[in-house]
Amino acid sequence: MRKQYKIQLLKRAVKDLDSICEYLSLFTINAAKNFLDRLEKVLDQLAAHPQMYPECELGRHYRKLVLGNHLVFYKVLSTDKTIKIYRILHAKRDTSIYWRSPQA
Repeated sequence: MRKQYKIQLLKRAVKDLDSICEYLSLFTINAAKNFLDRLEKVLDQLAAHPQMYPECELGRHYRKLVLGNHLVFYKVLSTDKTIKIYRILHAKRDTSIYWRSPQA
């Protein structure tokens, strides 16, 4: 699949991802690996089709994709062909409390 946009995980999204993998590793190492594999596949698809997921309730052009039990929040920056991943959160969390400072 040809990538058109560059994917950039922001610092907070990397921390989210580390926490998710650490938690999943408590069950089996394969759970974390499977999650990372699924994330890589969906991000490859997203890079080719950045508008494929709808804007979400956060407004300000944030989009949300569902990946199993997790939500990936991102923005598409058409000017430099970049997709910025802001957060990766468990879907059962009250995600609104994590958006006081989305770039943190």
